[in-house]
Amino acid sequence: MENGQTVQRFLRSHPEVRKVVVEAQDYVTEYFGADAEVVLEVVQDPDMSQQRKLLARVVTEKPVEEAFEQLQAFGSDWFTDKFVETDGLINFDVVCA
Repeated sequence: MENGQTVQRFLRSHPEVRKVVVEAQDYVTEYFGADAEVVLEVVQDPDMSQQRKLLARVVTEKPVEEAFEQLQAFGSDWFTDKFVETDGLINFDVVCA
């Protein structure tokens, strides 16, 4: 549960990221399907050791190639602007289950 508490603290500290997480739900469903889940984790930025970011992993049962194509479309159609708006404090990745 520690990770859940860490995520909640991060979202309270960064309301612009929380807004993106809420908005992303519909887009994740659109691009990855209704069965896709999003797992949130606060991670250290490997390029900037003092900065923490939110990583949103989309867990899907789609084949790997299709999932990565959908992630690219999700990024170019919607997420790129949100990444800029949040100063890079959130990023999405995909995990094939």
